[in-house]
Amino acid sequence: GVPAREMAGGAGAGGEPVIRDVLGAKGFDAALRVGAVRDACFGPMKDALVASGLSTVALCGGRVVGVRFTLDWKDAAGPPPFPAELDEYRKMWKAKDDAWMASKGGLEAMGRGEYAHWVGIAVDGAFGRRGIATELYRRNVELLRKKGFKGAVAETASAFSEKAAEKNG
Repeated sequence: GVPAREMAGGAGAGGEPVIRDVLGAKGFDAALRVGAVRDACFGPMKDALVASGLSTVALCGGRVVGVRFTLDWKDAAGPPPFPAELDEYRKMWKAKDDAWMASKGGLEAMGRGEYAHWVGIAVDGAFGRRGIATELYRRNVELLRKKGFKGAVAETASAFSEKAAEKNG
């Protein structure tokens, strides 16, 4: 298995400040945070993430050092599953997603392949500050455009994620 370690910024590893701080206040160390988010969130989404073919991966020497996790909005409307300890965060995320969907006429009005949902980004901390997150966004936008998507939605919970999202449209 992959060692449990914090990833720069990435919610997938429990590194987003909201996730880190809430779970940290509940006694979760780095390994427990990574495990909780992996098991409750990305574990259940794994098959959809692989099947969608919409995520982008950064490799260095054959090793995965970053991932932009992406799904079609129709397959991932609303927040991803979260550990029970993050229920308040999930409620806030859901309210924001519901408001965004309403601005598009509701989920029923959206077509498959129209909007993507960026459900997480993670960069190995040992490879941080090298432009990997920016490149993951850039390549993911390229991929989505080629597939005919109108846009993608990214919720952010840290200055890192917000900066990366703004920088990449």
